Amino acid sequence: MLNISRLQRLQLKPEIIARQKKLLRIAAIIFLLTGISCLLNPLLSGSIIGIIIGVSMLISATTFLLGVLTNSLLGGPTKIAATVLAIGYLLIGYIFFTDPLKGMAALGIILAVVFILAGVLRITAGLQRIKNTDGWLQLLLGLMNFFIGYILFSSPPATAASMITFLIGFELLFSAFTLFSLVSGISAFEKAQNQAD
Repeated sequence: MLNISRLQRLQLKPEIIARQKKLLRIAAIIFLLTGISCLLNPLLSGSIIGIIIGVSMLISATTFLLGVLTNSLLGGPTKIAATVLAIGYLLIGYIFFTDPLKGMAALGIILAVVFILAGVLRITAGLQRIKNTDGWLQLLLGLMNFFIGYILFSSPPATAASMITFLIGFELLFSAFTLFSLVSGISAFEKAQNQAD
Protein backbone atom coordinates (compact mmCIF):
# COMPACT_ATOMS: atom_id res chain seq x y z
CA MET A 1 0.00 0.00 0.00
CA LEU A 2 1.24 3.46 -0.77
CA ASN A 3 1.38 5.33 2.51
CA ILE A 4 2.29 8.94 1.85
CA SER A 5 1.67 11.28 4.74
CA ARG A 6 1.30 15.05 4.55
CA LEU A 7 4.87 15.49 5.85
CA GLN A 8 6.27 13.18 3.20
CA ARG A 9 4.26 15.04 0.56
CA LEU A 10 5.79 18.32 1.69
CA GLN A 11 9.32 16.88 1.42
CA LEU A 12 8.82 15.77 -2.19
CA LYS A 13 10.12 18.16 -4.81
CA PRO A 14 7.10 19.47 -6.71
CA GLU A 15 9.12 20.29 -9.82
CA ILE A 16 10.13 16.65 -10.25
CA ILE A 17 6.73 15.21 -9.39
CA ALA A 18 4.84 17.72 -11.55
CA ARG A 19 6.43 16.10 -14.59
CA GLN A 20 5.16 12.72 -13.39
CA LYS A 21 1.60 13.90 -12.69
CA LYS A 22 0.13 12.28 -15.80
CA LEU A 23 1.78 8.91 -15.02
CA LEU A 24 0.62 9.13 -11.39
CA ARG A 25 -2.94 9.79 -12.55
CA ILE A 26 -2.80 6.81 -14.97
CA ALA A 27 -1.41 4.56 -12.21
CA ALA A 28 -4.16 5.73 -9.85
CA ILE A 29 -6.85 4.93 -12.42
CA ILE A 30 -5.34 1.48 -13.05
CA PHE A 31 -5.16 0.81 -9.29
CA LEU A 32 -8.75 1.99 -8.88
CA LEU A 33 -10.13 -0.18 -11.70
CA THR A 34 -8.11 -3.21 -10.60
CA GLY A 35 -9.20 -2.77 -6.99
CA ILE A 36 -12.86 -2.50 -7.99
CA SER A 37 -12.59 -5.61 -10.17
CA CYS A 38 -10.95 -7.50 -7.28
CA LEU A 39 -13.88 -6.56 -5.04
CA LEU A 40 -16.60 -7.28 -7.62
CA ASN A 41 -15.34 -10.65 -8.87
CA PRO A 42 -12.80 -12.03 -6.41
CA LEU A 43 -12.48 -15.57 -7.82
CA LEU A 44 -11.75 -14.49 -11.39
CA SER A 45 -9.47 -11.68 -10.22
CA GLY A 46 -7.76 -14.07 -7.80
CA SER A 47 -7.10 -16.51 -10.65
CA ILE A 48 -5.64 -13.74 -12.78
CA ILE A 49 -3.49 -12.51 -9.88
CA GLY A 50 -2.36 -16.10 -9.25
CA ILE A 51 -1.31 -16.50 -12.88
CA ILE A 52 0.56 -13.16 -12.78
CA ILE A 53 2.34 -14.26 -9.59
CA GLY A 54 3.19 -17.60 -11.21
CA VAL A 55 4.62 -16.04 -14.35
CA SER A 56 6.60 -13.52 -12.29
CA MET A 57 8.04 -16.26 -10.09
CA LEU A 58 8.92 -18.42 -13.11
CA ILE A 59 10.73 -15.51 -14.76
CA SER A 60 12.49 -14.61 -11.50
CA ALA A 61 13.52 -18.22 -10.89
CA THR A 62 14.85 -18.63 -14.42
CA THR A 63 16.95 -15.46 -14.29
CA PHE A 64 18.10 -16.26 -10.75
CA LEU A 65 19.10 -19.80 -11.77
CA LEU A 66 20.93 -18.54 -14.86
CA GLY A 67 22.73 -15.97 -12.72
CA VAL A 68 23.76 -18.61 -10.19
CA LEU A 69 25.00 -21.04 -12.81
CA THR A 70 26.95 -18.45 -14.81
CA ASN A 71 28.46 -16.64 -11.82
CA SER A 72 31.90 -18.07 -11.07
CA LEU A 73 32.32 -16.03 -7.87
CA LEU A 74 29.84 -18.12 -5.88
CA GLY A 75 31.34 -20.95 -3.84
CA GLY A 76 30.01 -24.46 -3.25
CA PRO A 77 27.53 -24.04 -0.37
CA THR A 78 26.31 -20.67 -1.60
CA LYS A 79 25.77 -22.01 -5.11
CA ILE A 80 23.87 -25.03 -3.76
CA ALA A 81 21.65 -22.88 -1.51
CA ALA A 82 20.93 -20.43 -4.33
CA THR A 83 20.11 -23.30 -6.70
CA VAL A 84 17.71 -24.85 -4.16
CA LEU A 85 16.07 -21.44 -3.71
CA ALA A 86 15.71 -21.00 -7.47
CA ILE A 87 14.18 -24.48 -7.80
CA GLY A 88 11.74 -23.59 -5.00
CA TYR A 89 10.78 -20.45 -6.91
CA LEU A 90 10.27 -22.57 -10.04
CA LEU A 91 8.00 -25.00 -8.19
CA ILE A 92 5.94 -22.26 -6.54
CA GLY A 93 5.66 -20.38 -9.84
CA TYR A 94 4.58 -23.58 -11.59
CA ILE A 95 1.88 -24.19 -8.95
CA PHE A 96 0.58 -20.63 -9.24
CA PHE A 97 0.64 -20.78 -13.06
CA THR A 98 -1.00 -24.18 -13.52
CA ASP A 99 -3.53 -24.01 -10.66
CA PRO A 100 -3.99 -20.46 -9.38
CA LEU A 101 -6.60 -21.55 -6.83
CA LYS A 102 -4.15 -23.92 -5.12
CA GLY A 103 -1.49 -21.23 -5.23
CA MET A 104 -3.80 -18.67 -3.68
CA ALA A 105 -4.84 -21.25 -1.06
CA ALA A 106 -1.17 -21.82 -0.18
CA LEU A 107 -0.70 -18.06 -0.02
CA GLY A 108 -3.76 -17.96 2.24
CA ILE A 109 -2.10 -20.37 4.68
CA ILE A 110 1.07 -18.29 4.70
CA LEU A 111 -0.93 -15.10 5.27
CA ALA A 112 -2.96 -16.85 8.00
CA VAL A 113 0.26 -17.65 9.87
CA VAL A 114 1.44 -14.05 9.43
CA PHE A 115 -1.90 -12.66 10.69
CA ILE A 116 -1.94 -15.01 13.68
CA LEU A 117 1.65 -14.10 14.63
CA ALA A 118 0.89 -10.39 14.21
CA GLY A 119 -2.23 -10.87 16.33
CA VAL A 120 -0.27 -12.55 19.11
CA LEU A 121 2.36 -9.78 19.03
CA ARG A 122 -0.27 -7.02 19.11
CA ILE A 123 -2.22 -8.69 21.91
CA THR A 124 0.99 -9.01 23.92
CA ALA A 125 1.85 -5.34 23.26
CA GLY A 126 -1.71 -4.33 24.16
CA LEU A 127 -1.63 -6.23 27.44
CA GLN A 128 1.72 -4.64 28.34
CA ARG A 129 0.37 -1.14 27.65
CA ILE A 130 -3.21 -1.69 28.81
CA LYS A 131 -3.21 1.50 30.91
CA ASN A 132 -2.30 3.68 27.93
CA THR A 133 -4.90 4.73 25.42
CA ASP A 134 -3.19 2.85 22.60
CA GLY A 135 -3.10 -0.37 24.64
CA TRP A 136 -6.78 -1.03 23.96
CA LEU A 137 -6.30 -0.28 20.28
CA GLN A 138 -3.39 -2.72 20.07
CA LEU A 139 -5.50 -5.32 21.85
CA LEU A 140 -8.41 -4.79 19.46
CA LEU A 141 -6.16 -4.90 16.37
CA GLY A 142 -4.49 -8.03 17.70
CA LEU A 143 -7.84 -9.76 18.13
CA MET A 144 -8.87 -8.71 14.62
CA ASN A 145 -5.57 -10.01 13.17
CA PHE A 146 -6.00 -13.27 15.05
CA PHE A 147 -9.59 -13.59 13.80
CA ILE A 148 -8.62 -12.90 10.16
CA GLY A 149 -5.79 -15.44 10.43
CA TYR A 150 -8.16 -18.03 11.87
CA ILE A 151 -10.69 -17.46 9.08
CA LEU A 152 -7.99 -17.74 6.40
CA PHE A 153 -6.58 -20.89 7.99
CA SER A 154 -9.89 -22.68 8.49
CA SER A 155 -11.65 -21.72 5.26
CA PRO A 156 -11.78 -23.77 2.04
CA PRO A 157 -9.36 -22.81 -0.77
CA ALA A 158 -11.92 -20.83 -2.79
CA THR A 159 -12.87 -18.74 0.26
CA ALA A 160 -9.22 -18.13 1.14
CA ALA A 161 -8.51 -17.05 -2.44
CA SER A 162 -11.52 -14.70 -2.33
CA MET A 163 -10.39 -13.19 0.97
CA ILE A 164 -6.87 -12.60 -0.34
CA THR A 165 -8.31 -10.98 -3.46
CA PHE A 166 -10.51 -8.76 -1.25
CA LEU A 167 -7.42 -7.71 0.73
CA ILE A 168 -5.55 -6.97 -2.50
CA GLY A 169 -8.56 -5.02 -3.80
CA PHE A 170 -8.75 -2.86 -0.67
CA GLU A 171 -5.00 -2.23 -0.79
CA LEU A 172 -5.26 -1.18 -4.45
CA LEU A 173 -8.16 1.16 -3.66
CA PHE A 174 -6.25 2.81 -0.81
CA SER A 175 -3.19 3.17 -3.05
CA ALA A 176 -5.35 4.71 -5.80
CA PHE A 177 -6.84 7.24 -3.37
CA THR A 178 -3.35 8.05 -2.09
CA LEU A 179 -2.15 8.71 -5.64
CA PHE A 180 -5.23 10.84 -6.41
CA SER A 181 -4.53 12.82 -3.24
CA LEU A 182 -0.90 13.27 -4.26
CA VAL A 183 -1.89 14.48 -7.74
CA SER A 184 -4.43 16.94 -6.30
CA GLY A 185 -1.79 18.20 -3.85
CA ILE A 186 0.62 18.75 -6.72
CA SER A 187 -2.08 20.57 -8.71
CA ALA A 188 -2.90 22.78 -5.72
CA PHE A 189 0.79 23.56 -5.22
CA GLU A 190 1.21 24.43 -8.91
CA LYS A 191 -1.88 26.67 -8.80
CA ALA A 192 -0.65 28.48 -5.68
CA GLN A 193 2.81 28.85 -7.20
CA ASN A 194 1.34 30.30 -10.42
CA GLN A 195 -0.79 32.78 -8.47
CA ALA A 196 2.25 33.88 -6.46
CA ASP A 197 4.17 34.57 -9.65
